Amino acid sequence: MNSTQQTLPEKEAFNNVFSARAQPVGALLLIISIQLLSHGSYLPLWLISFTVFVGLYRLLAYKRNSRPVSKVVKTTLALGSCAVFIAYYRGSFSVEMASAFLFLTAVLKFLEIKTDKDLLITVYTMLYLCCVSFLFSQSIVHTFLQIALIAVCLYVLLLQNVGPEFVLTSSSLSSLSKIVGKLLLVSIPLVIVFFLFFPRIAPLWHMPFKTQQASTGISNAMSPGDIAELTKSSEIAFRVDFSGRVPEKSRLYWRGLVLDQFDGREWRQAIEYYPAKRYKVDPGELYDYQGASYQVMLEPHHNRWAFSLEDSQALSSNLLPAEMGLFNFKTDAIQATRYKMSYSESIDIGDETLPFVRKLSKADRLKTTPRQDLQRPHKSINPRTQQFVREMKARYRTPESLFIALMKHFSQESFYYTLKPDVAGEHFVDEFLFDSKKGFCAHYAGSLAYMLRLASIPARVVIGYQGGELRDSGRYLVVHQYDAHAWIEVFLPGKGWHRADPTAMVAPERILDGGAESFREKEGFLEDSPFSSVGQHLALVKWMNQYIDKLSYGWQKWVVNYNQGEHQSLVSSLMGEYSLVKIASLFAYFVISVFVAVFSYLWLKKYAFKYTWVEKKYMMWCYLLRRMGRQREVGETPRSYLERLHNNIPGFMYAVLKGLTEELERKQYSS
Repeated sequence: MNSTQQTLPEKEAFNNVFSARAQPVGALLLIISIQLLSHGSYLPLWLISFTVFVGLYRLLAYKRNSRPVSKVVKTTLALGSCAVFIAYYRGSFSVEMASAFLFLTAVLKFLEIKTDKDLLITVYTMLYLCCVSFLFSQSIVHTFLQIALIAVCLYVLLLQNVGPEFVLTSSSLSSLSKIVGKLLLVSIPLVIVFFLFFPRIAPLWHMPFKTQQASTGISNAMSPGDIAELTKSSEIAFRVDFSGRVPEKSRLYWRGLVLDQFDGREWRQAIEYYPAKRYKVDPGELYDYQGASYQVMLEPHHNRWAFSLEDSQALSSNLLPAEMGLFNFKTDAIQATRYKMSYSESIDIGDETLPFVRKLSKADRLKTTPRQDLQRPHKSINPRTQQFVREMKARYRTPESLFIALMKHFSQESFYYTLKPDVAGEHFVDEFLFDSKKGFCAHYAGSLAYMLRLASIPARVVIGYQGGELRDSGRYLVVHQYDAHAWIEVFLPGKGWHRADPTAMVAPERILDGGAESFREKEGFLEDSPFSSVGQHLALVKWMNQYIDKLSYGWQKWVVNYNQGEHQSLVSSLMGEYSLVKIASLFAYFVISVFVAVFSYLWLKKYAFKYTWVEKKYMMWCYLLRRMGRQREVGETPRSYLERLHNNIPGFMYAVLKGLTEELERKQYSS
C-alpha cells in the first residue's frame, strides 16, 4: 500500500468494466452488481433502482470524461436516499433493515471514491455484506456467488498494492488474475480441512434473528380456501430421508398442528401449545437409533411446529414433545432445520369399511382440557347443518356408527373436489354441504369436525402435509407446498383417537397418487410457479429441476447443517474415541503434511523441473566425481572437463563420463 493516497484514473477506470483492463472503481461496479443479486430478495424496490441509477450515473459520467461527482450532487443523493429510507422503514428495526442500511452506505460510498482509502473502505464493506448475506440464504448458488465476489475484491486489493511502477496492461492484469486464482485454490483445501475437523461452532445463520421475510406455508388458522391457495406454489416445504422402507403414500400424513377452536367459519388453535421456557439455539444433534427412522430437512417457516408421521418419536436434540403427539422446535425455524424421528415400518391395513381411518396411539391431551375438542360456536350458525346432525343422530345411536355414516355421506352424495371452491358466506358449512357441494380438503375436514362436535363426539382438525414425491431413485422424499392437507382426528368411546380423512371419500386419488398427480389437470394448480408448471409436462425441465434439487439437498445436508455431532462422528471414525488431544494431533499432522508438500514443490520447481533428464544424469555424475576430489572448475566446459580427467580417473568411470558428455552435447547442440 502506498503511503500517500493516489487519485485513481477514473476516466480509464470505466473504459471497459468487464475487460481485463478494468480499474478498481470499474471492478466495484461488478461487485455491487453481485451484491445486488445476493441481497435483492429483501431490498426494497426503490433501493434497487437507486443502486442501478448510481452505477449508471458514474459509468456514463466517466465515459464522457466528466469531472468527479460534485459535492452538491453527492449531498443531495445522500440526504434524499436517507430520507426515503427512514420513511420506508418507519422505525421498524429488523435484520433486513440493518442490512439494507449497510448496503445503502456502500452505494453512497461508491459515489465519492477518489483515493485508495475510499476504495478500501468500500471493498471492506462489501466483504462484510458478503457475510451478512448468509443470514438470508445458504444455498449452493448463493455460496458460489459470494466466492466470485470475494475473488473480485481480492483482485481490487491486489491492484491497489502493486505500487506506482505497475504498468496497466492486459498481461499484467492477467498475472494479477492468476494470483487471485492461486490464492483461492490454495485456500480451498485449508477451508475443507478446517470445516471438517475444527470443533464446530453454531454458524451465524443459526442465531435467533427474527426476520420480516414472508414464508409460504400453513398457519395456525384455517379458513375456507386457505390451503387451496398453497396449490399455486411449488416451493419445497421439507425433504425426508428414510433409513428403512418408505411408507406408502396413503400413510404419509405429516402432522403439523391441531386446530381445535371453531367460530363458525375459521378453525384455529385455542392456545399455542409451546413450552414457556426459553431455550438456547440448538442446531440439532441426531441420536443413534437401531430401528426405522427418518431425517427431515425443513425449509424455514418462521414458526416452532415440526412435521412428523403419526406415532413418531423424537431422535434429535432440537425437538420437544408437545400436546396430542405433536412436536415443536426449541426456537423458531428461521433457517433450514434438520431433525430426526422414528417411525413404524409395519403395514397399516386400515378399516375394511373405511380404509382411510387409522387408530392413533399418542394423540391424547396431557395438559389441556379435553372439553376443547367439543367446543362449537353459538347455535344461530349453520342451522341446516345442526338439523341434519340431529336427524342423523336419531338414526345412528352409537358414536361409531354415526361417525361412519357421516364419512360415507361425502361419498354417497354428489360432492366435488376442486381447487377453486365457491366463496362462502356467513353459514359456510350449510352452503358447502347443501348448496355448492364443491370444496377442497379444508371444507371437508372442517365440516366433518363441526358435525361430529354437534353430535357431542370429540373431534379436531389437523393440518400439515400429505404424500410427497420420491427423488433420486427413491433415496429421499420431497414434500411441496401443494401437498398441504387438512384432515380430522375423532375420539370414539372405548377405541381412542382415530385419524380420518373425509377428502379421501370424495377424491381417493389425492391420497393414493399424491398432490401433483391428482392436481395436474385442475384449474389453478401451480399458478404462481409457471416454471414448475411447465416441468409437470416437459420431461427435460422436470429432470433439470430434480437434479438442481438433488444438489441443493446435498449442500444443505452435508455442508450447511454439518454440526458438532457429525464432526465428532467423523473424527471418531478416523481416529477412534473423540478428544481434543486427537484433534490437536490431527492438525499437527496436517501442518506437517502441508509443510512437506510445499517444500517438495519448491525443490522440484527449482531443480526437478529446471533440467532435462540428460542434464540431471550428468550433474549427478559430476557430484560423485567432486566427492572423489575431481571437481569441475567454474566455467569449464563438459568437453574440457572430460579431457582433463582422461588419465586421472579409472577407465570405467571415464567411459561413463564420456558417454554422458557426448549425449549432453548431442541433445544441446544438435539441430
